[in-house]
Amino acid sequence: MTPSLPPSQEKGGKKTPVVCAGQMVIRTLAQASGVDAVSIWVIGNKTYHLSFRIKNQEQEWYLTTARNKKKPRTFSNMGAAAHLAHRISHVPIINVYMTQPRR
Repeated sequence: MTPSLPPSQEKGGKKTPVVCAGQMVIRTLAQASGVDAVSIWVIGNKTYHLSFRIKNQEQEWYLTTARNKKKPRTFSNMGAAAHLAHRISHVPIINVYMTQPRR
């Protein structure tokens, strides 16, 4: 079963778009603009996605792999996702959201 994308954040009754990008793109955006929030999405049993909210942009940026840039990278270890999030953005707080997988 392939995990689905986490729901996009609702802001004022309007859903914000979801964008997937590689580690270098997100790191460059984080250094240039700054990061508002970093989120780890718990999709299913030991399945996690990592997303970044960049300042002055309404999109939620999801980390992808180098091979598949259309789907978010799936982590099987929350510690690894948190470590990578800190390496990319250097934020002190990481939000964790629980979602229900689509069946």
